Amino acid sequence: MSKEVPNLNEVRASSTRRLADCGIDSAAIDVDQLLMHVLGVEKAGLILAELDHNQLDQFEVLLERRAQREPLQHIIGKAYFRNLALEVGPGVFVPRPETEVLVDLALDLLPQAVAVAPTTPLGSVPTSIVDLCAGSGAIPLAVATELDLASDSLTTPVTVYAVELDDASIEWTRRNTEVLKPTIPAGVQLKVVHADARTAATEELARLRGQVSLVTCNPPYIPDAAIPRDPEVRDYDPEVALYGGEDGLDIVRDIVRTAADLLHPGGVLLIEHGDEQGDAGGELGVPHAVRAHGAFAQVEDHLDLTGRPRVTVAKRI
Repeated sequence: MSKEVPNLNEVRASSTRRLADCGIDSAAIDVDQLLMHVLGVEKAGLILAELDHNQLDQFEVLLERRAQREPLQHIIGKAYFRNLALEVGPGVFVPRPETEVLVDLALDLLPQAVAVAPTTPLGSVPTSIVDLCAGSGAIPLAVATELDLASDSLTTPVTVYAVELDDASIEWTRRNTEVLKPTIPAGVQLKVVHADARTAATEELARLRGQVSLVTCNPPYIPDAAIPRDPEVRDYDPEVALYGGEDGLDIVRDIVRTAADLLHPGGVLLIEHGDEQGDAGGELGVPHAVRAHGAFAQVEDHLDLTGRPRVTVAKRI
């Protein structure tokens, strides 16, 4: 006689305690995500769902992987970012919810930047947005899929460039771009570019110099000696996406130079940074690094939804 399958609520409760005992703050959320993955339902579907023996076995295997601190997103193969379900796994940085404020700012500021774009004898230059260090494609895909050319008062087609250097990461950029291409509105194009964000030294990007309206970036910004405590970050996110030199700002400084080359006057730069790298960070802050370059004005720092310093915004002079 087969053993009775526990009630789903009992499974949820015991599994949540198990993950919490492993030091996982999001234990209840993670358990529900794993159950949704195994059962093939959305959150509301858990109310009436029941596990059979095979599903319980599958769930327990996945739960053990999570208890060993493998990232939830690697286990289910998805990272949810704004309206997107991005495919992620080994070799690519898992996008974080705090990055969403950068997308909000980018969408809000784009019409102003486009309004001051240079013109040619043939009219306005095409609208270009460049995301440097694209990784999974979270930022460029969120911007591209949420652009509304009519309501955003954009009169020209928009091209979003997702720039990534790392060979493993760019495969995820390409994969997500291909999967989500049908959700990108008419008039918007997303191009994946295999290039070093620190120099943007490709023929395609070189043609954009002085013509880009928006540059976005979530660069590696952790100081080399500041090893993250969370195993999910330390052991699974690629080092190339985490560490930014002795003070964490080596790549940031290069990104600022690249952005200064790409942006037209009045174009906008948005850079994500760590909690301690805002204005209060002084010379170790991203706002200071942007101001020190000399090509930007109206340098302001913005908080994320948790109230922590997160995004530096500046306008090209």
